[in-house]
Order: sequence, then C-alpha cells, then structure tokens
Amino acid sequence: MAPGFVRLGHEVTVCAREFEGQLSEEVREGVRYLRRGGFDAGRYRFGNYARSLVSSIRTTITLPAADVYITNDAFSPWLMAARGLCSRTLVAVGRAPKGQFRWYPKQLNLAVPTQAIRAAVLTEASQLRERCAVLPYAIDTDVFTPPDSESPERARRLLYVGRIHPEKGLDLLIAAFRQLHATNPNLTLVVVGPAATEAGGGGSAYLKSLQQLGTGLPIDWRGECYEIAALADIYRSCAWFCYPSLADTGETFGVAPLEAMACGCIPVLSGLQCFDDFLEPGANGFVFDHRTVNPAAGLQSALERALVSDRQELAHAARVTAQDFSIERIAASWANELSRINRASLH
Repeated sequence: MAPGFVRLGHEVTVCAREFEGQLSEEVREGVRYLRRGGFDAGRYRFGNYARSLVSSIRTTITLPAADVYITNDAFSPWLMAARGLCSRTLVAVGRAPKGQFRWYPKQLNLAVPTQAIRAAVLTEASQLRERCAVLPYAIDTDVFTPPDSESPERARRLLYVGRIHPEKGLDLLIAAFRQLHATNPNLTLVVVGPAATEAGGGGSAYLKSLQQLGTGLPIDWRGECYEIAALADIYRSCAWFCYPSLADTGETFGVAPLEAMACGCIPVLSGLQCFDDFLEPGANGFVFDHRTVNPAAGLQSALERALVSDRQELAHAARVTAQDFSIERIAASWANELSRINRASLH
C-alpha cells in the first residue's frame, strides 16, 4: 500500500531486508526503499529469535526520522519504547496472538486485519482497546478483475490458491472433490501454490501424498505462482474457488479468497472467524463447518450448493465486496489511523 500512501500525499520510506541484486537505496513509485541486513530463518527457533533481536536493534537505531512508524517485527515494540517512539509506532499484527500482547507497552498502537483478531488480542491486552484498530489488507483491484467474456471451460473449473500445507485442508478438498466429481464428471480441480518448506509448504512428501490421494481425478497441479498478472489470469479461468483452511489460530484474513472474488469466482470457505468480515453465506459465497466429525461431507455439500446457485448473481456480489478492499480504499483507512496516531503523539 506504500504507493497508495504516496498518492494520498504522504512521504513513505520502507526499511526492508537486503537481497543480492537489489539496490541498497532507491525510489520506486514515489516510495523510498532502504535495504539493510536481514537473514534466512534457520531450523532452530531460539537461534532465529536471537538473530532477529540483533537485526531489530541494528534497524531501530538507524531509522530515519518520521511522524509515524509501522512495524511487524517481534522485538520492535520494546525497542521503539526505549527510544521514546512507542506512541508513534503502529504494530501491524499479522498472526493470531500467542500471549505476547499482555507485555506490550500500553502506549503502543496496533493494526489488526479482522474483528476476530482484534477480539483475540484484547483478551490478552485490554489496556490497548482504544489503540487497536481494524485495518484490513488490500488487494489490487486494477489487476484482479473479472474476465471480459465467459467461456464454457470456466464453469467447469474449481480453484485452490495457497500454500500446500496440512493446515490448509487440502485432503478434505480432494476427498470432497472425489465425491463431487462422481456427479459432475466435467469438473476439474486446479491447485496453485508452493509445497516447498522454505516457502511455507508441507514439503515434497506431503505433496506426493496429496497427489496419491487424488489418483484418478482430474486435478491440475500448477505449482507456485508469484507473478500477479499470471495469478489473476488463473483466477479468471475458474468459476469456483475453494479455501478449506483448518488453521483456526493461523489464518488472520483471506487475501486469496478476496482476489478470487474480485475476479468473479464464487468462494467456498471454511468457517474461520477471520472470513466473517467479508463473506456473507448465500449472498456472496458459501461456508462449511470444518469442525464437524465429517468435514469433507460438509465441504462437498457446500460445493454442491455453489454449483447449483445463481452464479451470475453471486459472482456480481462477490466482485462488489472485493471492491471494498481496493488499495485506494484501504490505504485511505490506514492513512486516517496514521494521522490520528501522529496527532495524538503531539499532545
């Protein structure tokens, strides 16, 4: 959203990790980028914590002057407090809380992506209630757009986009798809996402187990796709989108479902609370209960309801919902909160 902030008239500097082949300092789309240090995560958690602390200290003491600071670093709240910058710091909370927020400085400001994460944070840190704002993530609605025209093939494709990991419920999806395919033999399942552990996946052995589970089914394993225009084309090639995540304490938002909705896909999602901020079952998508004894049957039922629904009406409603999460709209919400923090820090 940094270019969106620039378009709103703000000066933005991004302090990022340094990678080989990138400039240590440059300006792109009006955003100034400073790249320093960083490291690859290792196998041992406490070793990562130690290196993260050292990296955070180095970054914090060299920060350029600013009215407001945004961070998602684990140690920065205390380091910014030590520099007297706590009240001007906004921590972007990207994961469900794990007990750490009760120790955060009370002058800190938090940005959470959904109401569900806000409720979880405030159970740990009620003292931050007035400083905890719901600020969703944004999607690029100029890139993620519906197809110019419909094709018969599109209505026969069901899509999953995300990490190939056990917590994503892909085994349920394949089991449900097997039953669904028996009565819908023209349907194809397209699976897009990384399986490599270094990319957050479950590894090659897990991918192989899923492929074996899907033996005999028309499943198109596309692999990872990080090029945004190519990903948008994949969304546009499918009429249905399924994201059966089981990560009750892991998922915090739903970027992939919203990208799919912007492209006119009808979403079928698990009943995670983080999806409640944009999904209205029966109006712009469908939900199944992933906590039941037989969640695969519930997913199959939800997919069947989606297939016989008024696709044109639901797809339109999905696109309208996704527009509320455009870069311009979400950047404006973030900018308003940043301005509030800046005004409060001056008093």
